[in-house]
Amino acid sequence: MSTTNFLNGAAKDQFAPGDTVRFDSLGTSNLTANLVGDLNAAAVIVDSPANYTLAGSGGIIGSASLSKSNTGTLTITA
Repeated sequence: MSTTNFLNGAAKDQFAPGDTVRFDSLGTSNLTANLVGDLNAAAVIVDSPANYTLAGSGGIIGSASLSKSNTGTLTITA
């Protein structure tokens, strides 16, 4: 994958298998994540007062953990 669609600290970065992915208040300008293909994340953390949606034709595979905190909602659609 060559798209820099995540932040690693303040630097733009690419998702790589085994990454921990965090959705928080820094990403509230893009509240829907379009999942494409099989994404093997170590963990998915959603900690935001905003409402996030995970959608698309792809999915999170493997033994990834999912953690949700804060007041916003998380919607997962297929």
